[in-house]
Amino acid sequence: MLIDDARHNGMYLRTTWHPEADQFVISTWTDELCTGAVRVPAAGAAELICL
Repeated sequence: MLIDDARHNGMYLRTTWHPEADQFVISTWTDELCTGAVRVPAAGAAELICL
């Protein structure tokens, strides 16, 4: 899933599900360059939803 930055400046979040590790990877992108990533365990997803 891609979420475009509200400023529409070529930056966005990418979220991918990795069932083999039971985790999501949320990464920040500028155009086609990954600038950072965080691995979130499936159990932590509920905390994100509650924000």
